[in-house]
Amino acid sequence: MAEALDISGRLCRGWRVSQRHWPGVVWRLCRARDRLVPAAGAAERRAVNDVAGNDHDVVIAIHQGRRELRLYRCGSGSALVVKSYRVGVGRRDSKTPCGRFAIQAMLEDPTWHVPDNPRRYGSLAGRAIPAGSPENRIAARWLGFHGGIGIHGVERGRFGLGSSDGCVVMSVTDVIDLFARVGPNTPVIVT
Repeated sequence: MAEALDISGRLCRGWRVSQRHWPGVVWRLCRARDRLVPAAGAAERRAVNDVAGNDHDVVIAIHQGRRELRLYRCGSGSALVVKSYRVGVGRRDSKTPCGRFAIQAMLEDPTWHVPDNPRRYGSLAGRAIPAGSPENRIAARWLGFHGGIGIHGVERGRFGLGSSDGCVVMSVTDVIDLFARVGPNTPVIVT
């Protein structure tokens, strides 16, 4: 792990403070490609370790405020961040639900069953849009964890607050990578 300066300017191993991206946030170098990710808060670490104690080898933690999904590898007593992904979450009128869930459905190239809301979706409301169609907003993979809410890819657009109707959205390459790393019943913690 690389060396960096801490808040007071002291040299330390594996930690860096960002003034450019998120001022005041302490970042920790992740072992995967020495990528900088924000250090996990105590509440997130505690929640992941609680779930990890139930014989799960990986746990997904989604932090809506940071718009980040972290994949934790659990073993030998504590959870370690394996990978961090940039995500988008629900808007004010259709928020991503908070809580502890588990992956219930995993689909490759899914059909999008458009909610029956003509005001929001216009002529697409209530239809089933097949995979590969330019109108299909669910690209590449679907990881359902709470009713009609799940993690899926999107072809284009920006990720941030309000970038979905309650789902957690990712780039296509990221969702394909995540899909290969998890399985059914993988715990999902959304804060």
